[in-house]
Amino acid sequence: MKFKLDFVTNSSSASIYLMIKSKYDDIEDFRESFNQYMDEYIRGDWGTPEKITHFWDGIEMEKKGKNTYVVKAWTSMFNYATDDIPHYMQALYLSWIVDQLDIMNRFGFERVKIKVVDEH
Repeated sequence: MKFKLDFVTNSSSASIYLMIKSKYDDIEDFRESFNQYMDEYIRGDWGTPEKITHFWDGIEMEKKGKNTYVVKAWTSMFNYATDDIPHYMQALYLSWIVDQLDIMNRFGFERVKIKVVDEH
């Protein structure tokens, strides 16, 4: 349990992972494709973008296996998925659910998942 100013909460920090299976095996190719998505997101091509609270430089990603990558984010108080998962992750995930072929053709992303890991 954490104490926060004038209230008590059971929420805790969490790591948020956007896990992507990509057609690209080279991380630089994946990074280029993901950064293309981020450029479109920031430009507003994916609806009204929410402000990205940190400078996006693409370093918060790593290769986890063959053609599998993780983009990492973090929140100090995880309460609700829609409030605490970065909007750019939600937008990509929901778009992939609705039209997987479009996401595959535009960015080479074959599968997109979001995972939240509680950091008690």
